[in-house]
Amino acid sequence: MTTISSDTLKGISWLPNWETKRGSAINIWRLKIQENIRFENLFCESLSQDELEKASRFRKPDDRARFIYGRGLLRFLLGFFMDRRPEHVVLEMEPNKKPRLGSVHDQTLHFNVSHSGNWVLVVIANAPVGIDIEMVDNSFTYSDLLAANFSNAEAAMITQSAMPAEVFFTFWTRKEALVKATGAGINDDLRLLPVINGTWDSGNPIIGQEQSWQIHSFNIDGAYQASVSCPAGDAELIFHDVLPSTLYPHTV
Repeated sequence: MTTISSDTLKGISWLPNWETKRGSAINIWRLKIQENIRFENLFCESLSQDELEKASRFRKPDDRARFIYGRGLLRFLLGFFMDRRPEHVVLEMEPNKKPRLGSVHDQTLHFNVSHSGNWVLVVIANAPVGIDIEMVDNSFTYSDLLAANFSNAEAAMITQSAMPAEVFFTFWTRKEALVKATGAGINDDLRLLPVINGTWDSGNPIIGQEQSWQIHSFNIDGAYQASVSCPAGDAELIFHDVLPSTLYPHTV
């Protein structure tokens, strides 16, 4: 039976270093844009011409910064894993617009990127992974999204919660992380993905594969909800902080 399991992690320890494990470990990095302004030019220098052109098309400076920091950090991390300079990492786009390593590289590495507000998250593993982060906006009008994207039980948990916005964004990041991990993309079957805490029979066409998945949610900075999805199993999750003191030695 293909299942989807969801839980919430508490008391995460974010390690201020670059220690990584290949094997079955799921490595997750967070970077706070505001505290790393000094690296914008450095990240820009690592981007391809296509990425620079895409960055220039963002009208809002904040959106442009999030793209630059997200793609730049990804390139530095992949370069770190593969012992390559970040600008020499070749990225290609899958038909669903999900980036992947180019065919010139060892394609056993899987990764995903998400950003919201002041935070960027990157996950790298030896298995398909997806990650999503959202700023919890208590003024956001989510009622119109419930019927199309959430089951009746999920919608009830959101509306009846003492903190409905937090529950909404937790469930939303879980669905986003899962479809990013599977490569299925967002479609009309999103409401069929069960993301309430526990283990559930997936039994729906959005997965499109005989693989069970697990989703782990966690809070960042008190105002952001995030989730990471990976194949079901006992893979170790390792959380890393990207600080100026840890980034700089690998960028000179």
